[in-house]
Amino acid sequence: MRSRPSICHRSLHEDRLFTRLRKLDVAEAPRPKLQRPGDVLVHIERVGVCGSDVHYYLHGRIGDQLVQYPATVGHECAGTVVELGPAVRGLRVGDRVAVEPAFVCGECDQCRAGRENTCRKLKFMGCPNEEAGAVAEYRLLPAQNCVPVPAALDLDLAALVEPLAVGLHAVRLAALRPGAKLAILGAGPIGLSVLLCAKGSGPCTPMLPT
Repeated sequence: MRSRPSICHRSLHEDRLFTRLRKLDVAEAPRPKLQRPGDVLVHIERVGVCGSDVHYYLHGRIGDQLVQYPATVGHECAGTVVELGPAVRGLRVGDRVAVEPAFVCGECDQCRAGRENTCRKLKFMGCPNEEAGAVAEYRLLPAQNCVPVPAALDLDLAALVEPLAVGLHAVRLAALRPGAKLAILGAGPIGLSVLLCAKGSGPCTPMLPT
């Protein structure tokens, strides 16, 4: 999904909102403003559609996560930095970034132990009652969630970094040995990400259901 070209001086921007079950509308909202020294304002230019987004659209829920309308959507995204807070280092206006959609507190026992993925206050983009979704012209993000991508990498591919990272994490947890046989149950985007990462890790024999 591609956004329209950025018009940086506009005070309003466009959000895409779930307004009821199986209904997605466009609404204008004030463009986000920097609030904290470590904030980054990103012009969102690509957004992928995850299976979770489809569940929220079709069913209005995943388990006990209920969509409260109107609601924002999306978390697989990439874009361009347009503003930086004064404490941001390692990023510049104009940098193209892939976005880590999990926001962590950095202060709880899990974060201090280096296990940010189990942060006790973790919030995820596009999840009900958590962080705003990515399907918008602009999003305000923590600098640590903005990963610069090489100039040669197309933003279409940069938006796929998040699902690819899921596959990479699974392969690392599996600790595959050379020549290992592995079963991948499901050949959707995440299953294919596991397949790519497994084949990239060394010789192996992946098996997918037919």
